[in-house]
Amino acid sequence: KKTVRDLEKLEFEVQKENGSNVPDFETYRKLRHSEMAVKDDLGDVFYREEPVVRLRGNEPLAFLEKALFRYNPEKFTGENNSIFIYRTTTPAEEIRQTMIKIANLVRDEGYAYRDIAVVTGNLESYGMFFENRMRELDMPVFIDDIMIDDVYEKDLDITMQTPAMVKAGETIPATVTVVNKGEMDVASYTVNLFVNGLLWESRQATEPLASFAEKDFTFDVPTDDSHPVVSIKAEVTTPLDMDESNNTCLAAVNVQGASGIIRPDTSAQPATSYDLQGRPLEGGARPAIRIINGKKIVVK
Repeated sequence: KKTVRDLEKLEFEVQKENGSNVPDFETYRKLRHSEMAVKDDLGDVFYREEPVVRLRGNEPLAFLEKALFRYNPEKFTGENNSIFIYRTTTPAEEIRQTMIKIANLVRDEGYAYRDIAVVTGNLESYGMFFENRMRELDMPVFIDDIMIDDVYEKDLDITMQTPAMVKAGETIPATVTVVNKGEMDVASYTVNLFVNGLLWESRQATEPLASFAEKDFTFDVPTDDSHPVVSIKAEVTTPLDMDESNNTCLAAVNVQGASGIIRPDTSAQPATSYDLQGRPLEGGARPAIRIINGKKIVVK
């Protein structure tokens, strides 16, 4: 699936191979838009009619469609006769009231079911319930899973897949997926994996991640019988990310057969104690960091 920006970038690369002197893609894009906008027959199609045909005669809804999900929108100053807000106590009651409204529109005001659309920002919670209720009332329904979201210039998203349960001693396979949901390519980024609150592994990605592309990272997390539940957090970081709300994700994996009792490792090498500056401790001072079998353990 290609966006308009992807196609413009391909065109820019072809023009560059043919000797174009435009220094970068953003400059090329601005020049292209300004040139195409004044061409009547040979340029791109720009639809500028406002409002669109289906919203003629409905000024409030036409304004809402134009201003929704826009930064610093203007305020509507006309008379509102077509947008109404209702409040209910439960999603079930919300759906019931919606069904009553649809039935009234079809029965009393001459609408057809195809004239009506129901939009929700939480299809996972409402979709199946809504579909079942519609079929109970013998109303036709078609559900289209379309998500409307803000698109930033730079925005990385992260998700993670893990098994729900493993046996003590088995390795937890964690697949972390980073998606570039922004308009711009991301040159580099870092993926961090935390296990039970401590940084387990950090990977630096140096290959660019194209706009709307994704990349998987696989981590192996060992288990023992000391933690019945292993908490895992994945994090992606990149400079100037414009939406940090989707930069982390969490998972909890049950460990079957884990007792929760930490048993000492009798085969361990003698422990070396260090302070927080990494200097060896002498005497009976309480260690802040312990190195056992080459592994650093922070003592809180």
